[in-house]
Formats: sequence, structure tokens, C-alpha cells
Amino acid sequence: MRSIVLCNDEKGDIELMRQKADDVQKFLKELYYNYNFVIEKVTMKAKEVKEELFVPTSDSLMKVDELRSRFPDVQDKIKEYDKLSLALKIETDDELVAAENKSSEIHEVLKNVEKVRQVLKAPYFNTCKEIDAYAKTMTAPLEKAKKRYNDDIARYKVVQAAMIRAQEEKEMQRIAKLEEEKNEEKDKIARINEQLNARLYGGIWINKSGKQFSSIGCLKEDECDELMNVVVTSVPKPEIFIHYSAQAEEMINRIKDRIAKHKINLHNLNGDSKLLREDAMAKINEAKIEANVKSAEIIESIEKKIDREIKSEVRGFEKSYQQARKGVAEVLKFVVIDEAVVPREFFTINEDKLRDYMRKNNDQIRSDLKDNKVTIPGVKFYIDDSYRSKA
Repeated sequence: MRSIVLCNDEKGDIELMRQKADDVQKFLKELYYNYNFVIEKVTMKAKEVKEELFVPTSDSLMKVDELRSRFPDVQDKIKEYDKLSLALKIETDDELVAAENKSSEIHEVLKNVEKVRQVLKAPYFNTCKEIDAYAKTMTAPLEKAKKRYNDDIARYKVVQAAMIRAQEEKEMQRIAKLEEEKNEEKDKIARINEQLNARLYGGIWINKSGKQFSSIGCLKEDECDELMNVVVTSVPKPEIFIHYSAQAEEMINRIKDRIAKHKINLHNLNGDSKLLREDAMAKINEAKIEANVKSAEIIESIEKKIDREIKSEVRGFEKSYQQARKGVAEVLKFVVIDEAVVPREFFTINEDKLRDYMRKNNDQIRSDLKDNKVTIPGVKFYIDDSYRSKA
């Protein structure tokens, strides 16, 4: 059977490929030093590289037609052996000898194909290794420098974000306290309004402590005078309300107006005119309804005002915590601190070590198999019949 070897011309081609590999290395140096980066001021910026400087990825240093010439008659042999192997059936000793011979022939062809493949591939493989190694002389220090920058940037951003978070929390406490103060004023205005309406028209009210009171209302004109005196002398002045003095003043003026109108209605209610009495009763009932509606409107208006003011406060101080941490990823990592307690499911068998052990202790393992002994706990060694072609 014919062996596949390299002729002098083919060796010359390989030398040519080595020269091409040197050209590639020179091209790489030129690419890195002359075209890829330029220093402007203190900032290194990537320079736009012209398209013709790059080798198109579709091109290859050796074409398929050239490769075919390196493997003469191999394709025909492949077809022949493939066809024969499909029809193979060993039933006699002569057929066994013929099959062994064919297996040896195929083995020899495989060895030669592999030898040529390695020879052809070597310069390319070595060039790739040199390109990678050369590039690494630049990328390795750059990656280290980049990591040092990124680590310090991340540290600074985390610290700044933590400071912003602390400021936000402090500001939120201030706003929460402010909101509480405003709600207390709103509730105080509501309680005063509720009490005065109840004392004017009759009803119940609840003080700040939750204690409940009731009144039958002003049934006489002089009782209206007494209630008006209470409003003037005892009800808190609007100016003591820090946030909603205007609403408090509006509420007190409405109460005064209701007291005055209620006094007139009581006068008519106690008069001789039936028409006036009926009109007075209707107006008193309307005034009660209106008082409840207006009270609800005042409280609702203050609640909306509080909501707007608090939102405005938040917008005024808020600094985005996420913006401060922009570019900083929370990467989950791990480190083993005690292998003895790590669950078994997180361990893997080192098959390379097992194969190496099997090669070095071949005789001992075979002896253990004969004696039904376990060589390595949890590992079963066995004999697998496999025919080896003769070279």
C-alpha cells in the first residue's frame, strides 16, 4: 500500500506558509502600533481603522483545492473502504484474515492522513499561538490596569451611593416628620370644626384623646352668643397654624357666619309667623347639611394639598441611588471555606486523574478484577474487548 509523504515542493510550500505567518505577525504589530490607537491630550481614543486593513474572515491561507493535492488517492480509498465495510460479514477464517488486512490498511491511511494534517496545520497553529501570545503582552497589562481603574471606580461609586442613601434616609425622616405635622394641623382643624358644628346644630364630637362628647346644639339666641364668644376667645387663632393658617381662618369665618345665621333662624323659629317658623326650620336643616358637606370639602382640600406638598418635597431633594451606582453590578460570587461540610452534589469526579491512575496501576487493577476486589471505592473497573488494527 502506498504511503503518503511530503515531496520537496510540498516542503517548500510549508516554508512559504511560515513566511506568510511572519507577514501576519508583522501586520499585527503594525495594526496595534500604527492604526489602532492614538493619544490625544491625556485621553486614549480608538482610531477608526480603514476596512482594507483587515483580512476578510472569508479568506483562508490555503484553499480546498490545494488541500486535495496534499492527499493523493485518499478520497478514492475512503469510498472503497466505506463500501467494503458496509458489506462486511466475517464467517470464515479467510474472511477474518482479509478483514484484519483491510483494517490494517485503513489504520495506515489514517496515520498518514493525520501526519500530513499535523504538518499542514502546524505553521498556522504556531502562528495563532504567537499572535495570541503577542496580543496577550498588550492585553494582559491593559486588563490589569482596567481592573484597577474599575475596582476603584466601583469603590468610589458604592461609597457615594451609600452617602446618597444616607442623605435620602435622613431627608425622608425630615419629610415624614413634616407630613406628620401637617396631618396634625389638618386633624386639629377637623376636630375644631366638628366640635363647633355639633355645639351649634347638635351632635357628637371626639377630642384628640379619643374621648367622645355630645351637645343638643344652640336652641336659644343667647346660646348662639355664648358659642360666638367661645369662638372668639377659646378657639385657637389661625396664626398658630404653621402650615394651614389660611384654611383655619376660613373654617372659623364659616363657623361665625353659621352662628349668625342660626341666631336669626332661631329668632324666626320662636316668632308668631308660621311662615317664618317653617322657613327657619328648613334653613336650619339645610345649614346642618351644608356644614357637613363643607367640613368634608375642607378636609379633602387639605389632604390633597398635603399630598402635593410632600411629593414636591421629595422631588426637590431626591438623588437617584441607582444613578449613583450606574455601571456597578452586584455580582454574586463564592469562596469555599470548609470543603468537609460542602454537600456531595457540588463535587465532580476527576476523570483525568482516574485514567492516569488506571494507566499507572494497570496490572494491579487487573489482578483485583480477577480476585473480585475493589480497587477504588465507588469506581468499577471492567474489561472491554476492542480490536486494534496493526500498523
